[in-house]
Amino acid sequence: MLINPKIKEMVEARYYEMKNENKVEDFFNQSTFGGLKIFIDKKPKYSLSTFVVEDDSKKVEIFLGSDTI
Repeated sequence: MLINPKIKEMVEARYYEMKNENKVEDFFNQSTFGGLKIFIDKKPKYSLSTFVVEDDSKKVEIFLGSDTI
């Protein structure tokens, strides 16, 4: 699946925000994307896309999805 590069940038930016807040699961952008969440190194029940970020010399998986529909 091809993801718009702007979405990828938004996911990565949200990842760093969540990392600074010590969160591993949180809403992506609730006002724009509703219940869609970002999960860090934890695959949700329903996954729309997966991203890999190189952070502190380790690969981190970021999942965009939800545990509910």
